[in-house]
Amino acid sequence: MLLCLTVREMDRRNELAARVNELLPILATKLLHFVKDFPEPDITVPQAFLLNNLRRRGPSTASAIGEILRVTSGPVTSLTKRLIAKGLVSRHRDENDGRVVWFSLTEEGVRLAEELDRHSLKRWALVMDLLGLERSEEALVLLEDTIRVLNQFEKRPGSE
Repeated sequence: MLLCLTVREMDRRNELAARVNELLPILATKLLHFVKDFPEPDITVPQAFLLNNLRRRGPSTASAIGEILRVTSGPVTSLTKRLIAKGLVSRHRDENDGRVVWFSLTEEGVRLAEELDRHSLKRWALVMDLLGLERSEEALVLLEDTIRVLNQFEKRPGSE
């Protein structure tokens, strides 16, 4: 969708884009540190993300995990091996197609995923307390709209 903007609107849009370009790396770093404050110190952000996804979606194949994390099979293998070694994820072959491998949470993995989720909800509730409910609602609408717009870029051929 192309917009017909005046020169003044284009200048303002470019100023806003420059400000977003300046703030986004700062926000990304702060968000990364914010979400890394896990009650379980030996868990990385990708591991927590995978535990959460397995808890919400159920057992997943390596290719599905790769799609969720947007990585190739190498990082998926490394990530799942670490979680299996920690006793948080189990690995088993598909009964009908032995080439397909499924990953699912162990009881300990479910417990930790639920603990991480509760911890995250408490921390985000604190952020919302500081922002106020009205600003929090505005922020959520903006996040949802931004995700919707960014999804359009993913669907375009050659957009990556």
